[in-house]
Amino acid sequence: MAKLIMQKRLSDGSDVKFYKQTNGFFKYMVSGNGLPAASRIFDKLIDAVEDFRTRHRDHTNDALRDEEKAIIDQFNSWDGNLQEMGFFE
Repeated sequence: MAKLIMQKRLSDGSDVKFYKQTNGFFKYMVSGNGLPAASRIFDKLIDAVEDFRTRHRDHTNDALRDEEKAIIDQFNSWDGNLQEMGFFE
């Protein structure tokens, strides 16, 4: 049976729980927003934490990349004519 070693309520209302398994490996589970998401198995706790940070970080406030800005600019300058949707060219 796995032992719960860390738990935290996240800003989106979901929960993350980190476990140490009987074989000495680590995993985490995120639950609360749909189906629970279980991680793969990690040799080290720090690897599990880094994987969690990479997969579950909220990127909504990150700066837009240049290609994303170009698409947004093209879309905003488009006149809305559904016959001419070439703004992604």
